[in-house]
Amino acid sequence: MLVRTYPSLPLDLSHGSDVYVWDTAGRRYLDMYAGHAVCSTGHCHPAIVKAIQDQAAKLIFYSNVAGLRRREEAAAKLCPLGYHALFANSGAEANEDALKLARKYTGRTEIVAMEEGFHGRTAGAMSVTGTAKYRVGPQVPGVKFAPFGGGLEAITGRTAAVILEPIQSMAGVRTAPMEYFKALRKRCDETGALLIYDEVQTGIGRTGTMFFSGREAVHADLITLAKGIASGIPLSAVLVKSKIAETVQYGEFGHTFGAGPIAMAALQATVGVVEGLLENGREI
Repeated sequence: MLVRTYPSLPLDLSHGSDVYVWDTAGRRYLDMYAGHAVCSTGHCHPAIVKAIQDQAAKLIFYSNVAGLRRREEAAAKLCPLGYHALFANSGAEANEDALKLARKYTGRTEIVAMEEGFHGRTAGAMSVTGTAKYRVGPQVPGVKFAPFGGGLEAITGRTAAVILEPIQSMAGVRTAPMEYFKALRKRCDETGALLIYDEVQTGIGRTGTMFFSGREAVHADLITLAKGIASGIPLSAVLVKSKIAETVQYGEFGHTFGAGPIAMAALQATVGVVEGLLENGREI
């Protein structure tokens, strides 16, 4: 028996290929949902399948306490210049880590988040989620909400970080003018607050570039990723500016299953496939 999470679609899936899935009755469906925006390379892309199979035959799992060349290679392939990767398992975990990093680095506790934003269902991620129906139970204190596209005055010398989705997902796929993101970056620099882009939805090629961060030279201090990062193998990451990563000490962060060998193989293959799609994505 399962705990209720999502209402189930009226179909029982058996397999998938490319942009299609089939149910157990043999009916084929064009999948425009992609398993909650996770299947970034379609279903069972040959490059992803091969990478997972090859790695599974060598080493299925070992934790971060042992070196793994594939982990280093995957981080290098994923990270833009000047960032380090902190791997976890889900988008909510990545956002929790980003908030923790920001509070530790700045020595402040206040977080500014956006109205109608969504960042996950764990306690900290839920507390910065601006849609009230997702905030169930006690909240982590110290969060202020501002209107998406405005509210820069909410960011002060007490603010540890501003967290936002560059394109709000659950609020109806809404974005803001680029001038807003430039002003937001400037305001964070003026007050010493960090800028967190939640790119769980927008990351890994979905806006025509690998990340929304960097668009018109506006770079976030922390970028959170999940969903499409490994084509369906559970994985998430925080991309951390070097100046912040250098302050992290052993034992302050850790995820048993984050950055396992199979997840790293899937990540490498996924980024490789998506890199080949970016130009076409920009054209269309």
